[in-house]
Amino acid sequence: MKSSKKLHLGCGIDIKKDYINVDIVKNKGVDKVIDLNKYPWPFKEDQFNEIIINHTLEHLDDVIKALNEMWRITKKGGKIEISVPYFASALTFRDLTHKHVFTYTSFDNWDIKNFKKGIYVTHMNKKMRFKIEKRRINFFGKNRGIISIITNILTIIPDFLINLAPKIYERFFFFYFPATSIEYILEVVK
Repeated sequence: MKSSKKLHLGCGIDIKKDYINVDIVKNKGVDKVIDLNKYPWPFKEDQFNEIIINHTLEHLDDVIKALNEMWRITKKGGKIEISVPYFASALTFRDLTHKHVFTYTSFDNWDIKNFKKGIYVTHMNKKMRFKIEKRRINFFGKNRGIISIITNILTIIPDFLINLAPKIYERFFFFYFPATSIEYILEVVK
């Protein structure tokens, strides 16, 4: 197995170079077959600088356990990139294997800034903490290919407006203009 400081969880057929690609199914390019619902994951503490988990977290039985495992195996200051369907998206509900929904503030309970302010203290006896480095609601998913270039251009304005005031969007407009996905970049705090 390759040695890397980067981990790609739930990779499916999206194999990333210079990453350890993990999936529940053995496909071409998958380095490790792991059921992410079984804990602990077979990695050492503080092993990775970066973890990507793209449209996988919503399928797991226990998001908090999965987050705790990602925190455990990521080095201090390491990054965890998460992409999931947005709670109001048709993507969220058309797949019956989705077990969880996500909003703009889904990870605020573990954000170190909120914890220090005493805003959120729901730590569930876990010492995991993150710094929310970035979060972005996407009106449409980013597509590839020549035909999709037009779609990507047309999403620039709605994406900009949604992310200009995401909490206002979630409170008043999500029902009328549902976004499709949300992305987070969490920095591991230890």
